[in-house]
Amino acid sequence: MRYAANRLPKISLAAAVVLLVMSAIPKPAEAATETARIPWQSTGTTVCDTNCKVNFPKVATNKRLDLQFVSCISGFGNEFVVQSTLGIDNASTGVRHWLLWRFRDTIGTSVLGEISQPVVFSIPADHRPQIYIELGGVNASALQCTLSGELVFLKP
Repeated sequence: MRYAANRLPKISLAAAVVLLVMSAIPKPAEAATETARIPWQSTGTTVCDTNCKVNFPKVATNKRLDLQFVSCISGFGNEFVVQSTLGIDNASTGVRHWLLWRFRDTIGTSVLGEISQPVVFSIPADHRPQIYIELGGVNASALQCTLSGELVFLKP
């Protein structure tokens, strides 16, 4: 009995020290700074020559855009698409996510193509998402793309 009574304060003191140290460990900064999330969606359209760039609105200060889905549709002179990317500010260089085209049907002399793809891609404050498509010398009539995800509000 005497042995257990002497050990109890030491065990309690050790547990208190462990809890104190654990509470002092900083939480991940990203999770601690989020204040709200709201659904976000934007559609952009462009007429292409040999390359297409669709620019979307700039993300406001103290916010982050977490993209979750991309969809695009266009008619091409043939099926020769060199590359399609989603990026930050300039999707032809830098950090980017590759997008995959599916060619669905022929309408006259054009081939109807689409992108319908889930993504995990974040755009930081004061930057804009952009979709870039290099066509390899063929013309597309018009390109329409929609991005959707969540706009994250951050503590200043």
